[in-house]
Amino acid sequence: MADGHGEIALEVQQECRGTHLAAGGSCGACAGEEDPNPAVEIAALHAITGLADTAVAWLRRANMPGWKDYRLLARDPFFAALRSDGRFQAVITEMDSAVAVMRRRTASSGPSGWSSSH
Repeated sequence: MADGHGEIALEVQQECRGTHLAAGGSCGACAGEEDPNPAVEIAALHAITGLADTAVAWLRRANMPGWKDYRLLARDPFFAALRSDGRFQAVITEMDSAVAVMRRRTASSGPSGWSSSH
């Protein structure tokens, strides 16, 4: 982008990778595992800078280890530019479906959280 925001988002992503790789490892956001919150933050940076492809890819990385706050994505102003993007909507649908499965499992497991087979 001409305003430099895309370059800033890319620099943040590269710095994250460089820092963790220099330390002999990687962060969850870079690897797409462990704490998914950094991946969501990186997705937001890309979304606000108009890099929809990269933003959606980072949201998918956040979704893999368990980040499922699709309601936040639907309201978060950082992701406003992506709301009409079918790929963004697909991520939200995947998260919503996963949460629905979790709710059904919880509802069928009884008040203690354990299924009747335990």
